[in-house]
Amino acid sequence: MKMITRGDQMTKIMSNYQEIISFYSVKFTRVEVIESTNLVLKLVDEVNNVYILKEKRDLQKVMLNHELTTWLGKFDINVPQSLLTKDGLPYLVSENKYYMITKYIEGDIISDEEVIANVGVFGEVLAKLHIALEQFEMSGQTTDMDLLHDINNWAYSSIEKENAYDLSKVKEILDDEFSKMIKSLKTQYIHRDYHPGNVIFKDGNLGGIIDLDITTKGLKIFDVCYFLTSMLARMYPLKDGKEQWFDLIPPYLKAYQQHNQLTLTELQIIPKMMISIELIFAAWFISVEDHENTKYTYDLLDFLIENIVRVDATLER
Repeated sequence: MKMITRGDQMTKIMSNYQEIISFYSVKFTRVEVIESTNLVLKLVDEVNNVYILKEKRDLQKVMLNHELTTWLGKFDINVPQSLLTKDGLPYLVSENKYYMITKYIEGDIISDEEVIANVGVFGEVLAKLHIALEQFEMSGQTTDMDLLHDINNWAYSSIEKENAYDLSKVKEILDDEFSKMIKSLKTQYIHRDYHPGNVIFKDGNLGGIIDLDITTKGLKIFDVCYFLTSMLARMYPLKDGKEQWFDLIPPYLKAYQQHNQLTLTELQIIPKMMISIELIFAAWFISVEDHENTKYTYDLLDFLIENIVRVDATLER
């Protein structure tokens, strides 16, 4: 049996690349491999415009991404827009895989220190994104996010099989009242992966929002809390990081609510929502056999459980 070498892999990638770009009118002059497992290429055309080529496996998600980014463009929200093929399609099919080329968002990710100093900007950006997404509807069928199903039918069983974490306190918190609150909330399209690494800045100003690949219909408060849990994961190991994290919550939520008001139920559910997000992360890390991050997520879960009253006290109602 022949061993597949990196050279063989690169040859295949470049062969696929040449076939794919032949279906586009744009003439690309340079290519850079960003990721080879799930093909991601950075492309540059004749006039130095930059694009990203990604391999996709789900046509439904491809079309959702295209329709959603086109919609957001109407609201002057800068997101990666699809480059159409010569046939006017936002994707190309080759060997049962889908390929999509989008325009590259110029700019940089800012440092954690800058995020902390400007946390209100992230609240404002998310609020405006949610306003635009609230009016969006996909033309075809999509698979909506089902948080309670993910918790009860996946996360709990995954963690219990590993038998390394006591879920009793989590189950007490994510109780029937939590389920009722979740079911009472209105759903809409959300980013689903809103964290500082997916917000781009250029020359000190907002450059755009990236990675809408897992956008789905869900709860906007999930996005709101997802950002806060991402910052907790970054700040938790730092000296005074945990204390600084509590200080982030009021200005972030205030900036969000200046543009998009949260309901009383949405505000009340924030501490429990953050615990549910870390629970799902723990199950996901187990699924990819990342033992180090599974243990770290358990630490974050314990922290949120121990400080649930303190988190609640930071919320202005």
